[in-house]
Amino acid sequence: MPLTGPGPSPGRFATRLSDRTHPNSRSGLRDLVDARIALLTPPHVVVTGDGEILHASARTGKYLELPPGVPNRHLFSMAHKDLRLDLRGALRQASQTGRTATRENVRFGPEADHAERVSLVVEPLPEREGGAPEFLVVFRDAGPVVVAETAASAADGAAAPDATPGAAEMRYTREQVQTTVEEYESALDDLRLANEQMMSLNEETQSTNEELESSKEELQSLNEEMQTVNQEILGKVEELDRANRDLRDVFVNARIATVFLDRKLAIRSFTPPIEKLFSVISTDIGRPLTDLVTELDYPRLRNDLEKVLETGNLLEMSVRTKKDAPQYYLVRLTPSQDSGKAIDGVVATFIDAPALDQAEETIQKLYAERLEVVLAMAAGLAHEINQPLAAVTMSLETLRRMFAMPPEDRAGEMEPVLDRAYRQTMRAARIISDLRAFISQNETDKTIFHIHDVIREVADEFTADPRRDTVRVTLELAVGDDRVLADRTQIDQVLVNLMQNAHDAMGASSRRELTIRTAFAETGMARVDVADTGAGIAKEIEGKVFEPFHSTKKRGMGIGLPISRKIVEANRGKIWYRPNLEGGTIFSFTLPLAGAEDNADSSTADV
Repeated sequence: MPLTGPGPSPGRFATRLSDRTHPNSRSGLRDLVDARIALLTPPHVVVTGDGEILHASARTGKYLELPPGVPNRHLFSMAHKDLRLDLRGALRQASQTGRTATRENVRFGPEADHAERVSLVVEPLPEREGGAPEFLVVFRDAGPVVVAETAASAADGAAAPDATPGAAEMRYTREQVQTTVEEYESALDDLRLANEQMMSLNEETQSTNEELESSKEELQSLNEEMQTVNQEILGKVEELDRANRDLRDVFVNARIATVFLDRKLAIRSFTPPIEKLFSVISTDIGRPLTDLVTELDYPRLRNDLEKVLETGNLLEMSVRTKKDAPQYYLVRLTPSQDSGKAIDGVVATFIDAPALDQAEETIQKLYAERLEVVLAMAAGLAHEINQPLAAVTMSLETLRRMFAMPPEDRAGEMEPVLDRAYRQTMRAARIISDLRAFISQNETDKTIFHIHDVIREVADEFTADPRRDTVRVTLELAVGDDRVLADRTQIDQVLVNLMQNAHDAMGASSRRELTIRTAFAETGMARVDVADTGAGIAKEIEGKVFEPFHSTKKRGMGIGLPISRKIVEANRGKIWYRPNLEGGTIFSFTLPLAGAEDNADSSTADV
């Protein structure tokens, strides 16, 4: 259908166009043409399928106006109330059929002489890609209602009275429909507004729901973390409980008296064994420890506790109880620290120390034994020295009397007396020398020498003494390299002492034989045996033979064998004794051979 309507004549249009257009201005001409086209084109709007206005042309004010209230762009809200019903029907028809829908000569305006007519054209527009259906609504002015038509209608009504009630009923029905439509549109607007509000509320609810979901996830994550932390805390609590039980069991089973004090020396806690030392009960927690009665002889307790708090140093000492039979305790005062490494108290531990009691008893026993040894040594020394001194005194007294005689009466008697005095003096000197040798710590002068040569020399000196002519000496010297590394003078002294002891041990024996043997062990040691046929060593002194001042003879200080052991061990050897199968005792000692690869390591021969 053509969109143009009646307008000015072509001649008039040409005149006005030529009057306003300059021949050299193409843009001005185009503007004039567009203006005329817009003027001649009927008013129209572009709407969606539900009546939403997308575009409007000029001169639509006769048909469309803004409704009161919130502005909107809905066609049915802005259209004249007499046009709404036809516009709604035409738009629905065009939307359903996809073809142009028209409504001719629709009357709108006042019911009197000023009523007008308009033709409504609704044409579907080509659909754009991805867009919703759009429609072009054209308002073609059909001119005002002619008065003559009204009069004719009135005349027709007079001629046909039956038509007047029908027209009135039609008009009434139309008004009712229009009212219903308006109410429907109002309700639709309310519903649309409510729907928008519901959609907004739904969006807010959705947003809130998303936030709640996010918060739920965060809370769930936080809950999982809290569960993990809770499990860790429970594990730590269990570990602390276990450690606390273990510590309690340790304190109970170890029976260690321990008390924990704060900076004011007040009791924070304690272990049960502390009750034996202090008159403390569970209600004494918070009281100063120094205010309680104690069984310990420890008057400096407060001073020591304050010293630990002041210096932060550990204190240890031994204290005893006040009983007649005292019991010793090892006291350890240790500073305790808080989490910031600051001293906040003292831990006092009282350890029952029976070892201290035993040590005290051992010291007293050793002191008593040492005193006995000293007394025995003094008695032996006095006895040994008194005998030669008494003999010397008697010899001197004899000499004094002899000097008082005339020379002819004392001739030939002084020399034996002098010899006897000399021998007794040498005996006393030897006793003192032996004692000095036992006490001294002289270094050995080691040399390489033949042990057989030393044995032969000592044996010759031994047999040369007429007092020993009743003893038969036998040498059984092994064949081989007999060179040893030792102090020759000291080894000579050992041999002399062992042979003298053997001679003394055989004093009451009918068979008096002394045998000296040698052997060479594969360990690089030479062994020397001195065997006698005496009475042997009594069982009661078997373990004390090499102890000082324990003598098997009526005469003697008992330091010969201790000196011998000291000498042999200083020369990296060993000395021992065993019973002789033929009766008597065999004393043996070893010395390192000079030909051994390693003379630094001492070893003993198997016997």
